[in-house]
Amino acid sequence: MLILRRVVCLFLLINKWIGVSEALNGRSSKFQKLSLLSRTVNTDNLPKLKEGYIKKQGKELKEKLEKKRCATVLAPVLETYERYRGQLGFSLELQKVSLYYAVDYSNDPIVSQYPKNEKHEVYKPQNQFHKPKKPNYYTLVKDFLSLFTQEKQDKTQATYSLKQLDTGLPNGVMLFMDPNACAEHVVELNKQDKEARMASTKLNTVYKLFETGLNFFRDRDIVNLVVPFSESLVYATNKGGSNFNGTPVFTTDPPIYSTKRADSSEEAESSASEDKFNSKDKLVVFFTPTEAKEFYKKVRWEKTYKDEKTGKYYRIWSKSPPYRPDVKVTSLEKIYGRVHGSEPFWGYLLEVMPPTVKLEKRTEFMLKESSNLLLAPWYSLKKVLRGLSL
Repeated sequence: MLILRRVVCLFLLINKWIGVSEALNGRSSKFQKLSLLSRTVNTDNLPKLKEGYIKKQGKELKEKLEKKRCATVLAPVLETYERYRGQLGFSLELQKVSLYYAVDYSNDPIVSQYPKNEKHEVYKPQNQFHKPKKPNYYTLVKDFLSLFTQEKQDKTQATYSLKQLDTGLPNGVMLFMDPNACAEHVVELNKQDKEARMASTKLNTVYKLFETGLNFFRDRDIVNLVVPFSESLVYATNKGGSNFNGTPVFTTDPPIYSTKRADSSEEAESSASEDKFNSKDKLVVFFTPTEAKEFYKKVRWEKTYKDEKTGKYYRIWSKSPPYRPDVKVTSLEKIYGRVHGSEPFWGYLLEVMPPTVKLEKRTEFMLKESSNLLLAPWYSLKKVLRGLSL
């Protein structure tokens, strides 16, 4: 063993001497390369070459490949889930809003007929699939307010001929958000000796117009005309410009959000001042500017307003909310397009506040009459008997 050590030491000395001499002569040799290799390579300093490392690395690589393969397979499934989660959530929010329309004694919607020289082109839905985006909770409130920004356009003076107006009016079913306005419409139809009474439906059934084969009134030549509140139309025209289209919805700036967390006032203010929005909370939208202002005042006064019916808490997304907020307006169709487009997350991050209306006595009577299921066949029977008597 001692002799072997001496031989190795002698070999290293000779190798080093040869390497130095060759380097001085400006030449390289196999002994020089071997010398450099022997001086640099040390297995003690390379733990990766220890026993079991290659097996461990192979196992980790296999797990990464399996995860990547699973992510590739699950990606379209998760996208489909995100898309339907947003659309279903938005449909459930619209289901809270009631619409009112006139029907005849056979319980069929009364269609407003307009004479036309040309056939009106009805909206045809396009089945376009967009890659759904994920919400950025750090900029969510800012993105929400950007939905309510209206592009200002120069006012232009336009003239229309009677023929253009004649061909531009579609046949449609008028659906009122204001039940009192619908009652006035029914009374006017009765004055014209037309059979009319009041009926109601939900807003989500009307917006299925944008989906194939799910029209509220199954006639491709007839459209659904949602008639908002008069004050909403006036505010949208003044605030959004004369080019505003669609059903107006409103929010306050800073916005109001709903949550199920019962925090104290100090914790609520600190949480509202944070940049990140809670994924379980919802931003609130309204259908009239007056309700948006009144609800804002109520929440600002109490700092945390609790709805006893739903158990939700409402707060303002601001550490020091102003006394008078800026009320912004956008169209419900714009939000609907985002939900059914590349931003389905708005469907489960928005809360629609249904409008509250003080009913007139005549409207209350008409609504009670519409809830009686026996009246429709009775009216139909009276119609048949009246026809036989003539």
